[in-house]
Amino acid sequence: MRENASQSHRRQRRQVRVIKILFLLFCIALTAVIVLACRFVQVENRYQEYDDYFLEIEKRDQAYTDVTFEERQVAKESNGNPAAKTTAAEQLIDCFTSSPDTDDLPKSVSDAVDAVNRYYRKNNNYFAFAYKDLSTGFTVTYNANQSIYAASTVKAPADIYLYEQAAAGKLDLEETMTYTKNDWHDGSGVIRNEPFGTKYTVRKLIRYSVIHSDNVAHCMLMGKYGRSNMLSFWQKKGTNAIFTMNTNWGLNSAHDALIYMQELYDFYLEDETYGGELMQNFLDTKTKFIAGVNGYPVANKGGWDGSVIHDASIVFAENPYIVAAFSNLYNTNDYDSYFQEVNQLAYSLHKAYWQYKTDLLNNIPQYR
Repeated sequence: MRENASQSHRRQRRQVRVIKILFLLFCIALTAVIVLACRFVQVENRYQEYDDYFLEIEKRDQAYTDVTFEERQVAKESNGNPAAKTTAAEQLIDCFTSSPDTDDLPKSVSDAVDAVNRYYRKNNNYFAFAYKDLSTGFTVTYNANQSIYAASTVKAPADIYLYEQAAAGKLDLEETMTYTKNDWHDGSGVIRNEPFGTKYTVRKLIRYSVIHSDNVAHCMLMGKYGRSNMLSFWQKKGTNAIFTMNTNWGLNSAHDALIYMQELYDFYLEDETYGGELMQNFLDTKTKFIAGVNGYPVANKGGWDGSVIHDASIVFAENPYIVAAFSNLYNTNDYDSYFQEVNQLAYSLHKAYWQYKTDLLNNIPQYR
């Protein structure tokens, strides 16, 4: 009996120990679950904080893009945290490189834009106009996408293409070409008066094409290098009219003129050798319908044939700008007054625009 009682007692003690161990394990597991649950809640809360934080940043960024420069400046100045303010230098860069939306223009600039529109609406033969500030990209156009017979304006994109090919090592400007009777063409230029068999380098033909608007030089170059290559080159840059017709002349538009004159300017800035030499050709042109004002240097290439008289120019003012003006005047005696008006309209617009830009400096304390 004593042995049975002892065995029973030991069994009870083992059962108690097992129960204690199981209870302890349960408590440990429960504690771990509670700890993990709390940790999960903390992590979820932190993720939500991050989501809220980045959402707020996105909202501020969107709001930043939706307000004008002046409104951003007011917001910056009212911010009590100096570390959060944009530096004066950054504000200065923003001021002088950003192009304003049309709705944000002050009355002085919108009046200058209206003056362009009123002038061109007076006469359908005042065909198209385009202005572009080369520092900020601010652009004003009238009837810019409408195509018209290019006349000799097409020589500019042809010659820009050829010089860029030379800069890329794909064309030798010192290669010679021989003037033959098949190259003869009437109209502007000096080569048509020279004897057949005269040899010219590609460099000289391009220069004559630009400065004398030489038709023979243009035809010789087009015959050798091909319209289709030029078409592909320029369409990749966004043109819609030049070289689309299977002729040496074809169509042009104010839209296209802005593209190829911008290309000329960029090439001039990027390549001192080839770009600088080509720009000098355009500066040396003999005929300048858009002559600028105040004696600024002007790089241009015009064109005239029958009733059409066009010009596209880079005016090297303190802040250079492009002006393109196309016309279908019929009475060519009117072209002088037309381009005088274009010169003045473009300059007044440019002056008003940069006065507006200068006035924005009043919002930057360092430059007051």
